[in-house]
Amino acid sequence: MTSFRIRPRFRFTTPSSPEQIKKEMEEKLKTSHESFTFKSLQGHFIVRIKGGEKHYWSPHLHIVFEKLPEGNTLIRGLYGPNPNIWTLFILLYSSVVLSMLFVGIYEGSQYSLGIITSFSWTIPILLGIGVFLYLISQFGQKLGAEQTFALHHFLEDSLHQHIDIE
Repeated sequence: MTSFRIRPRFRFTTPSSPEQIKKEMEEKLKTSHESFTFKSLQGHFIVRIKGGEKHYWSPHLHIVFEKLPEGNTLIRGLYGPNPNIWTLFILLYSSVVLSMLFVGIYEGSQYSLGIITSFSWTIPILLGIGVFLYLISQFGQKLGAEQTFALHHFLEDSLHQHIDIE
């Protein structure tokens, strides 16, 4: 994980069973990684930062286990922001893009009618807001980078292997 990606992912197979892997990860969390908390659901394992160290930009790790027909286990994982933050930024980006679309349609129809309007400055402003949102998200991602690396090292420690990020 040398570069920042929006939502880094990984995928690999292992000969261990999902139950074995979950048990090893739970033991590792209880013994040496007290700053994390976890939730285990059917075929899913979610690791989050505990309350005291958690901040607005803290990431979480979502792991999915799939038993393959040949006896191996496929492990897929995703590092990402809190789902509330992800939803907020998608909503804001969508609002900016839709506003640009509506203003562009309005401006285009007014221009085709030969009417000069004062809305022509809104598209550059909306574009600037979009760039500002992107910069805020990159800043937040950098604030959570250390915790993302800690989650990744926890995963590598508990599975006893190097994991490449896609």
